[in-house]
Amino acid sequence: TVLPACGAWALGALVRAKLEAEPMARHARGVLWLMALGSLELWILLPAGHAAPPGNRIVECEESAYHDVGVIEQLMNTPDGDLRHPFWTERYMTFNLNSELVLGGIYPYRPRYSNALMFSEPVHLAALWRPDPRRMLVVGAGVAVVPAEFLLAHPRMYQVDVLEIDDAVVRLARQYFLKGPFEKISFTIGDGRVGLAHSPHAYDIIFLDAYTAAA
Repeated sequence: TVLPACGAWALGALVRAKLEAEPMARHARGVLWLMALGSLELWILLPAGHAAPPGNRIVECEESAYHDVGVIEQLMNTPDGDLRHPFWTERYMTFNLNSELVLGGIYPYRPRYSNALMFSEPVHLAALWRPDPRRMLVVGAGVAVVPAEFLLAHPRMYQVDVLEIDDAVVRLARQYFLKGPFEKISFTIGDGRVGLAHSPHAYDIIFLDAYTAAA
């Protein structure tokens, strides 16, 4: 906020002098133009600071080649508003810290893996067409809630392959969301279409979970 303010002040001084026909030394005009243009250039080039939506805190934020990937915790407090309630605290992943574009979430402080977002529950309908699946492919990792949910629901499944183009998404999913025995999840970094076209494996279920513009 400081750089745009300096640039705006310098540009405003130039405009005011022009409108009021005030005499200004050439070197003074040059200094003001340098301030205005330099502030604008630095404002464009320097990374912006990250701010969490109200009622949330940033756990980690990483700028990748595709997104600003954020891990955010939504703080749920007791009715008196004084004490944080860990049992109901949600942790979720989002792009560009947009709370409306949530890739999935968990309750990280519960003793067992617990999915926090109910929109992923319908994925289990796929098992109606393929009961007792043994191998599954998921295109798009997010927080890996789809492979985690399937492994918990189908313990006889021996492998879930996940294709994800953004390595930052995979790293943050492993670090902050995959609580539990999920060694059967295998991540591959790369374009999902290319990976699917060249995969030598046969799958019982193929699930498409890539839905952003970059995907």
